[in-house]
Amino acid sequence: TVAHRLQLLGQHCREFHLRRLELARERGGLRGVFQLDELETFEHSRRLQPVTMPVLIERKSFFVVDLESAALPCRGRLSEGDRQRKLERERERGVRRSGSREAVQKCFDNLAHHHASRGPVRVQTDKKSAYTTILARRFRGRLEHERHSSKARRDYANPLFPINHTLAMMRDGISRLVRRTWAASKLRERLERHAWIWVVWRNYVRGITNASPRVTPSMVIGVEVKRWRPSEIFAWRVFA
Repeated sequence: TVAHRLQLLGQHCREFHLRRLELARERGGLRGVFQLDELETFEHSRRLQPVTMPVLIERKSFFVVDLESAALPCRGRLSEGDRQRKLERERERGVRRSGSREAVQKCFDNLAHHHASRGPVRVQTDKKSAYTTILARRFRGRLEHERHSSKARRDYANPLFPINHTLAMMRDGISRLVRRTWAASKLRERLERHAWIWVVWRNYVRGITNASPRVTPSMVIGVEVKRWRPSEIFAWRVFA
């Protein structure tokens, strides 16, 4: 029952969010400074089945534009038992390869689709080389890309504080992402559905700060003019 509800609500929240982005695109598109980073977690086994989750936000509003999930290769320096389990899984499912690049590409494709058609595209990331390649190919001359060290102190003075803070909130607010717990995802697909429920709550229901409980990230970025109630989101339907 819980797994069924997770599938229904996760898909519903994702469709709700994409529809709000489409309406924003019809009104001129998204503008702002966008940040992306990858949150690392795992499905079932921390050593054998790591997972990456790229998350794309708008810096000022903390509005989550998109997220994806993808497999990562097995960790190195495995114990003998883990090495045996790795060989067994590879015989059944094939070699586990990195899907990080494809997942990040999807996030930036979504940004390109919903961004304002004119003006620069401002993006801030850490210094991972793959981001530079993907962004340059996707946005070409419109791109303004700032790169900052991921090793810098993660305080308010860090230019990447908004995305770092968002990933920290996800780890605190999504039980599957809390470190060192039995609540870890067994399936990556269910992790992503759970994350979409959190994204809709964060974007459209929760106040951007405790000091502004009635102003949501979607209102700050201009996607919405009001704060949604959970009951309204659950009752929402797409009408052709």
